Amino acid sequence: VDIIVRKAMGSAAIMENLESEKLDSFGENRKHSTVFSVPSGSQALLDSSFGGTEQQLNSITCTTTRSFLSLELAESAHSEIGGRETLYHLTYATESRKTTVHELVPLSSQSNEKKNAFTQQNLSRPAKSWESRDGSLKYLHYNFQPVVEECMENKRLREGIVDVYSLNQGSDLLSSSIWCPVSGTDTTKTIPKNGDDEMSDLTAVSGNPWQKPYFKNDAPPWSDTCMLPKERDGAMLPDNSWIWLNDWTVDMSGVLHETTDDDGWEYETDFDSFSSRSRRSYFRGDSVRRRRWTRTRAIMPPKLDDPKRKVFIVWETDRGNNGDFIINVHSSLSIHNNTNVDLSFFLFCPSWDSDIWFDTILPHEKKFVPISLSCATHVRLATLKHSCKKKAGSTSINDFNVTSHVLIAPTCYTSSYQVRTCLTKVEPNFTKELHFINRIECIEGVTALYVEPVVKVVSLLPCFLKCQFGEIARGGSNHVVKRCEISIEEAGKNCNVSAVNPAARPHVSVAVPGYHWSPWNRIINRKSGSESFLSSEEDEKWTNDTDQVRECKTVIRFDRVGGGDPLAVILSVEVGHCPVLRVYAQYWVIDKTGFKGLRFAESSGGLLEASTEYTSRRSYLTSNEAKKKELQNDLLLPGHEWSIGMCGMTFFFSEKRKFSVCVEAIGDGFSGDTKTGWAQPMDVLNVMPKTIFSLEEDARGMKRKFEFALSVSLCPSIFSRTKTITIIPRYQIVNLCENNLLISQNGANIDTLVPSQRSIPFHWDDLSLSPKIRLCVVSFKTITSNGIRSNGTIQLDRIGITAIRVPIIDRSLKEGELGSIVVQAEVRLATIHQDCAVVVVIWASKENSSPLYLLRNLSKNQTIVCRQILREVVWHSFDNSANPESGMDLVESSAESSSNAYTSPTSRLKLLPEDEISNISGSAKSINAREITRPHQSFDLSPQTSSYNWILPPNGSELVFGFDDPEKEHKIEWVCRNTNNMTNPFGSSIKNSVLEVDAMGSWNKLIISAQHSVRGQIKAEHSTKVIEFFDVLDHVDGSSKILSNSDTCEFDDCEDEEAVAFNFRMDLPGITVSVIDNAPDSIAGREILFLQLDSWMIEFSQTRDGRHELEVRLMSLQLDNHVHKATHPVLLFCPRLDESEPFLHMSAVRRLQDHYNTFVFRYAALRVLNMEILLDRRTAETIARFIRPLRVARDVMNEAVHEPQKWISCLTSRMSRKFGKQNRRAPLVDTANSGRIYFEELHLHPLRLSFTFSQEWMEWNAATEGLMIFQLIRGMASIHKAPLTFTSFVVNHAFEAPQVLSRIIIAHFSSQLTKQFFGILGSLAILEAPADILGNVGTGVRDFFYEPINGMVHGPSSFLEGLEIGTQSLARGFFLGFVRGATNMTEIVNSNLAGLTTDEDFIEERLAQQRLLNEAFHRGTAGQTLGDSLYHAGASVALGVKSGAIGILEQPVRYASKHGTFGFVQGVGKALVGALVKPVVGIGDAAVLVMKHGLEATSDQNGLVCLPKRLRRALPRISAELRHVVRLVTYDERAAKAQKIVTGGESVDDVYVGHVNIPSCLVIASDQCFWLIDRKKRKPWCLSWGEISHFALLKEGDMRVTYFSQTGIKSFIMSVSSSEEFDDLYQLLAMQIGKMGNSLSSNNFPDFESMMMFNGSLENISNHNLLGFKSKQSPHTFGSCNRPRFSLFRSVGDEMEIIERCYADIRALGSDQNKYFSKLDECMWSLVNAWGQIYTGLSSKRCVVAGMINGSGESIQIKTTKLVEGGSPCFVFPTKEYDQHNSNLGPGGSIILFGWGSVPSMNQSGKVFITLETSALVCDFSDRKSKSMRALALPGFRVGFLEKSYDESGWWAKYNVFVRKRIDSVA
Repeated sequence: VDIIVRKAMGSAAIMENLESEKLDSFGENRKHSTVFSVPSGSQALLDSSFGGTEQQLNSITCTTTRSFLSLELAESAHSEIGGRETLYHLTYATESRKTTVHELVPLSSQSNEKKNAFTQQNLSRPAKSWESRDGSLKYLHYNFQPVVEECMENKRLREGIVDVYSLNQGSDLLSSSIWCPVSGTDTTKTIPKNGDDEMSDLTAVSGNPWQKPYFKNDAPPWSDTCMLPKERDGAMLPDNSWIWLNDWTVDMSGVLHETTDDDGWEYETDFDSFSSRSRRSYFRGDSVRRRRWTRTRAIMPPKLDDPKRKVFIVWETDRGNNGDFIINVHSSLSIHNNTNVDLSFFLFCPSWDSDIWFDTILPHEKKFVPISLSCATHVRLATLKHSCKKKAGSTSINDFNVTSHVLIAPTCYTSSYQVRTCLTKVEPNFTKELHFINRIECIEGVTALYVEPVVKVVSLLPCFLKCQFGEIARGGSNHVVKRCEISIEEAGKNCNVSAVNPAARPHVSVAVPGYHWSPWNRIINRKSGSESFLSSEEDEKWTNDTDQVRECKTVIRFDRVGGGDPLAVILSVEVGHCPVLRVYAQYWVIDKTGFKGLRFAESSGGLLEASTEYTSRRSYLTSNEAKKKELQNDLLLPGHEWSIGMCGMTFFFSEKRKFSVCVEAIGDGFSGDTKTGWAQPMDVLNVMPKTIFSLEEDARGMKRKFEFALSVSLCPSIFSRTKTITIIPRYQIVNLCENNLLISQNGANIDTLVPSQRSIPFHWDDLSLSPKIRLCVVSFKTITSNGIRSNGTIQLDRIGITAIRVPIIDRSLKEGELGSIVVQAEVRLATIHQDCAVVVVIWASKENSSPLYLLRNLSKNQTIVCRQILREVVWHSFDNSANPESGMDLVESSAESSSNAYTSPTSRLKLLPEDEISNISGSAKSINAREITRPHQSFDLSPQTSSYNWILPPNGSELVFGFDDPEKEHKIEWVCRNTNNMTNPFGSSIKNSVLEVDAMGSWNKLIISAQHSVRGQIKAEHSTKVIEFFDVLDHVDGSSKILSNSDTCEFDDCEDEEAVAFNFRMDLPGITVSVIDNAPDSIAGREILFLQLDSWMIEFSQTRDGRHELEVRLMSLQLDNHVHKATHPVLLFCPRLDESEPFLHMSAVRRLQDHYNTFVFRYAALRVLNMEILLDRRTAETIARFIRPLRVARDVMNEAVHEPQKWISCLTSRMSRKFGKQNRRAPLVDTANSGRIYFEELHLHPLRLSFTFSQEWMEWNAATEGLMIFQLIRGMASIHKAPLTFTSFVVNHAFEAPQVLSRIIIAHFSSQLTKQFFGILGSLAILEAPADILGNVGTGVRDFFYEPINGMVHGPSSFLEGLEIGTQSLARGFFLGFVRGATNMTEIVNSNLAGLTTDEDFIEERLAQQRLLNEAFHRGTAGQTLGDSLYHAGASVALGVKSGAIGILEQPVRYASKHGTFGFVQGVGKALVGALVKPVVGIGDAAVLVMKHGLEATSDQNGLVCLPKRLRRALPRISAELRHVVRLVTYDERAAKAQKIVTGGESVDDVYVGHVNIPSCLVIASDQCFWLIDRKKRKPWCLSWGEISHFALLKEGDMRVTYFSQTGIKSFIMSVSSSEEFDDLYQLLAMQIGKMGNSLSSNNFPDFESMMMFNGSLENISNHNLLGFKSKQSPHTFGSCNRPRFSLFRSVGDEMEIIERCYADIRALGSDQNKYFSKLDECMWSLVNAWGQIYTGLSSKRCVVAGMINGSGESIQIKTTKLVEGGSPCFVFPTKEYDQHNSNLGPGGSIILFGWGSVPSMNQSGKVFITLETSALVCDFSDRKSKSMRALALPGFRVGFLEKSYDESGWWAKYNVFVRKRIDSVA
């Protein structure tokens, strides 16, 4: 229908004041804006006047102005549903989604002819009537709703059967008819007739193991919920005006195998234990079961053309992402098609003439039913017949295949049920059955029909998947008949299956490319490890999987087409009414080695191991298999590479989670295809990083070695059930040069070609040789270097960078000549994106690309010749028999070889832009190079010195420098020569000088003449070390002057320009950081950590000689732990013994360079004092959950999460392109590294930590399941003060990139952490006391010997003094050791004894006292005296004695109220144990306090402060609904103290919301309670929000709060002194209004003022003009008569006498009596009072009495009155306005509900819970204060509590509810 929307201004409270009057407009208070017409099925954009809501609160008048909308039907809609009243006060400004249902009331008067035409036309017809059995006429009832009749079917387990193990293997104890897991008839084991005679006859008991109840006190076979007899067939209709809407059906609501089984049964140990509120499925030991049958009846609904029939419309508001308000207006019925079939729907109602076609809904779409048809009670699912395909658009039911009628009428206001239905689809050649699950959900009047399939299949395989579904053939055979076949082409896609019958034991068969169909596998719709199903031997049920333990998994095995490797995948069944079948592989194997193929198996095939044939898989397709014709079609299917095993991809399965690998084919890159042996099986159960393993091969007389890295990771997103095993080469050589590279192992004669701008994996040719390589550059494509290689080597197992001179073979050179080129080689650890473990990046070094070393000659006349010092015999030969006489060069050595640069065990790759490789300028040809006669010899060396000379012409020439042998000393010698004389530059008569290249700033000089010298120095420019030479003029006075225009020289005797000197210092008293956790919606925002850094000093200065000095000091650090219920209040702190010693001290001295981006540090140091870390499991898991969302996901992971199908498709295609062709070289993935920093000395001082971890039990959390960090935390043992010591990190002349150096430092400390495992093991909490004794005694023994020996050195007197000190230390050590050990042991014993009491109150009180004592001992500077310790010790003893004495009186009563007689006995036993143990615990705690005082007095160390620096930060809330949304405000100590009150000193799980200071008291609001603390008495008064009825604003500016008490409604007034206080108090109360007893949410008030006016009327309800009441009522407060009364002369009688007497008294009451309210209240209390006198002591029973008063002015239908939990029927006591025949409560009438519970026992808690559902409201009543207790008004009504009274002991509860008509929405 078309609608019209208007905007109105005004207050909804005006309409509340009008009560029964109805107006067409609000007069002056309503203003209408432009009319917006919205046609049906379209949308309209409203103007800017609907931009939001502006509330202006006046502190005096307290009125609220808000914008509302009104809705009316367009003229065109009148012909559909008739004229309807306009809806007013429709809110639209909501922060979250809000759905409300409104009734479109028929027009009361027809002023428009067009509106009246439809009505007059229909009213002129005679109303439809029908005759009852007695012939009387019954007319239509518009307000009546369907009523559900229910009946319980009860069964008991057959005698002799205990559990599933009493049955044969393969049997089902539940005997399910739907999704039966067994293949044949369920039979039990043979049972002997006489248990004493083993040879007696045996009989087999077959059939269903469940029988009708056969014990004497069992429930009847058919009963109601209270186990009273009730036959299902005995349900009758009241009269002919009622009809049945459906037949008896089983209630299948709830979660399958959690609340019920497949057939709707719920289970318990005995019939007395059943409860409708806590249903559960089968547990082992259950012996009874029941299920609920329902049938719905209703009065014949109105005709479709009746203008007075009820019509509802749904008004749904939400907030868009852009901040705009979204309004959806639709009917109250929607249909969702969640299948893969196009379905048509026919709607039906018993009053309609026939089914009406609604629409055709495509798969996975939904449509709303028009409001004219939303009153339908049934629906049919339909598909167009094959013979009617040409009749497109047909709406005749005869042209469709249809199902039977499915009831969609909601059974209650909020309900959920499901119905299975079948559709027979007739095709030309076959008949096909489609099965569906129809799930009908009604949420507060909004009904949705979800049509679900019976099975869902999800393919988690990255390949094409086919599935066949079949059923067991009829006739008793086990033959499977195929029903349908589906195909899933993309990974992660799902397919819905409806062509299988769940009752016919469905089976599934699966096929993947390259393999035959798997055998039929039963679909076992049970949880893994089910206690009711015993799998048979032939079942391949896989029970070893630990992931997704709630799912049943089966291993599916395939046979390869044409023979070959087998394949196994996993079929997982997620339990549900519509089970989800997931097909996935256990492992994906990704082979990135680049070989022709690897082979994998579960074992290595050894003598004691299984053969590899059963688990063998390959990552490549052999040439023979590729030619098979059977595989050709499968090779065209998507993802065939994974299932067949191609291009480095394959699946793998291992029951043992073991993985072994061998190289089966190497490829054309190596000479000969060979095989290696199998690697030792590796454990792949858990995720693990890159792990190195190697394989060896014997070939050509030497052993080749292949090194790989294996990593195991979880697949992302929906593929997380599968783990990925990635195999990569250990080493990857990356050639960034413009020419090709030839790589060979040092000592081997095999070259490996690395093309330019490419990368290849590298393996060793001879495992007996060192892991070093030599290089050669070739300008053309060749595969051999003819023995010409670099003089130096690069060691691949050491991280670092170097520059090396290598030969270049160029055809442009003359024969016998060799060129040389300088290359830089860096060995890095690979990143996660790289396909290797170690990357060796090689690139040409050139002047304009940040070379590592650079030679520069700034001299004007002198030519500089330099060379690396090589004075060692260099003997390079592949043949070990080579000798010096064979013509090799000899060089003398003067020093041991050292590394060229700082190397470390770890590094990290940094990707930089790609460099363009160019020719090296200045590269000289070799001098007198010898002819190559050996396969491996030195190249390009002069015959005299056996070294290469670098010649630098004068006037600014530059050359890139590289070492001939990086493993030699990094020293160069240089000389100055004329250009004309270069024959022998380093002759014996020539003076030369030596420079140490690694020492930044080092220099020396060569004297040319008396006043002229040339100096060489080492300096840094950007990322380059520059070896610079320049002229210097030497004066007679010793000063020097630079003659060249070189850069500034840094020598003391140089005339440098002085820098500006300044000093900057900043002192901060402290920096604090609060960590707020407000991510989860279910957890309130909370400060979990507080970091406090005290006394900062930061000083920065610049000296005149060009140095920057930085010093940072931090005096103290402490990290407080505010996690709820954390064991340790402080997470990290520094126990400083010297107050003047800073916790952190950092110093750095930087030498300024000419280039400001060049960083040269002369000195850098960092020192951190000892730290204590105290962690517990709860804190660890909280921090882990907090950090997890903060991690930035990688690009590949983002793609996998958001688009998993695209991610797996890209992975498959990328692997196919890269590894589809053998020996394909990998593309360039690395770049050269730069951006280095020089540290002349870097010193990180030693670090000492003390680590304590407390393990504790915590509930299982599904959100943390499957994460490795939580598995590690849960597996840790408790640790006490484990010492962790990290040695210092000292390095000189480090020249590295920052990221590389940081990784080196991290590796340094992490490697030490792994070595201290045994130190942690020795600190287990269980070893704490003995270890402490030995530690203290050991210290004393050491001092006893050390001090005298140390004093002997200084003399006899010092010896005697040392002897005295040592003896005292030994005595102190013995005393401290034994006393501290005894203290720790006493604490452990006391904790265990306290646990034995099982008194949670005592345990919590003891822990709270210990926290207070700990705080008292360590707060402040003054120490504790002996008197203080004795006082606290006495308090501990008093606590134990007091608690033991009180427990004798309280515990028996407490346990008796919970468990009855048995509970009383249990309470007495616990009280007696507590009376003995609690004083002992108190004495033990006192002894601990005294011993600790003695330890502190005798110890030579001060006590350590380990307490929070401040209270936890209080975070005010913005909204009560959004608990995690908080306001970040500055720290408020008062708010923190208020929060401490709310949380009971962090012992209560409550959340602070806010507080307000008013003159009389302090008002605090928490998530659960409302607090008032009187300023004078300092005594807090607390009310839960449910106890508060409402609050009101008074004209004087005060606030009145009304609350429920045991004697009725009471109120108090809070006065404020300013408008600010009033606003704060109003906001504080309004935030929690939804939790109050008469809340805004349960009545759908449009604004606060309407709610306040309605709630205010509840306080003096008698003074109002009540609709439907025949007389004015005298004032009365419900609950005012709740006072116990005892009569000594009058007998109360039994329970039935009380009920009958109360029924007669209430039945005589009516609204025509002026004391109607007081008499009604008196009858209710008399019932409670008499009940309490009958059942007292150990036979006490809880009871609930609840009354509902009809003040709506119209009749209310009583639909359901049910005792959901309890031990009696729900008794109904109505007044005389009640029509019992039709369950109709007239205006002014009342009904009283009464029920009681069972006597508390171990099986029954004795609770009572009553549910009342009417056409006006839905109420739940509990015997105690509970959040589940509610009163929800239905559309068109208001509901309010007049009374909520509870017994303090919890034995009775009394309620009174008043119902009124809502008139503010319709005028």
